[in-house]
Amino acid sequence: KAVWLKRVEPVRRIGWLASIRNLDLMRKFLSDAHCPASILEELYGKDKVGRTCSRCSICRSDPDRRLATRPVGEPRAPWIKPLDPLLADLFDKDLRLLVTYDPNTLPRTASRRLGETFLRLQQARLAKLIQMGAQPFDMTR
Repeated sequence: KAVWLKRVEPVRRIGWLASIRNLDLMRKFLSDAHCPASILEELYGKDKVGRTCSRCSICRSDPDRRLATRPVGEPRAPWIKPLDPLLADLFDKDLRLLVTYDPNTLPRTASRRLGETFLRLQQARLAKLIQMGAQPFDMTR
C-alpha cells in the first residue's frame, strides 16, 4: 500500500487534475463566452500553438475584443531528450539538423549511405523527417 501511495497515486492525481481542467475548458468553449483562440492557447500552451482569430461570435459582436494574431514561430525540434552526446553535437541549439545534397551529383554509394543514415536517425528516436525534392535513394528500403 505504501508503494502504491508513493508511486501510483501522484500519477493518478495528475491525470485527474488534467481531466478536470480539460472539462472546464470544454465548458468554457461551449458557453460561447470566451474566444476559442484563447481557450486553445490555454489548453496547449502559448509557446506551442499560434493564435489566429476564428471570427467567433465574440469578435463579430465586438471588434475591439478581437485578439491579435500571434504566430508560434519555427517548429520545435522532433528529438526526445536526452540525446546521445555524439548525436547532440550535430544539432543547433533548437535541436534541428539541416542536410542538403544535390541528387544529380550524389554517387550511388553516398546515396545508399544517406538512406542508411536516415535509418540510424530513426533508430535514435527521430520523430519527424521532412524530405524536400526528389529522394536519391530507395526510401522504402
